Amino acid sequence: MKLILLAWNNKNSNQDWIQEVEKKFADLFDQTYIQHYDHWIKGSPNIDLENESNIFLQNVDWVSDYVIFAKSAWAVLAIKSIYEKNLNPKSCIFVGMPMGMIFRNEFPYENWFKNSKIPTLFIQKTNDPICSYQELKNLLWWLSDSFQFVEVEWNTHHYEDVDLLRNLVGEFID
Repeated sequence: MKLILLAWNNKNSNQDWIQEVEKKFADLFDQTYIQHYDHWIKGSPNIDLENESNIFLQNVDWVSDYVIFAKSAWAVLAIKSIYEKNLNPKSCIFVGMPMGMIFRNEFPYENWFKNSKIPTLFIQKTNDPICSYQELKNLLWWLSDSFQFVEVEWNTHHYEDVDLLRNLVGEFID
């Protein structure tokens, strides 16, 4: 099975992190693929969602039998792409789900998540400033029986404990 890794926006804080995640997870999967963003290459400060989504969908068009590991807003884009039937992963791991972004943009998240048959693991910090674990669980648990939630202690949006993430993902895909 393949692993598609999606970090978010800021190159300085995410590029090194997602490469470390890839190294730690490599023995769990047959192949890994990191989405390297166009704006990272060009040095732009912010992501162009539409452009990056199109590039991503073109790059994974050939992939079958895969798992998506997405942090923050890329989890939102993954869910939207799954709902629109552009992606069909075997399972998903979403880290630091940004429900505030979903609400600000008035995304129809209930429609996107409702009755999902894709096994999905949500890893969220107790007091993630983007969305707390309890808030996330309260918003999503009832939308699908395929969802699992794991609470990680602390109060940042950076998920620096890659060994912990590897253990959680290993248990989830086992």
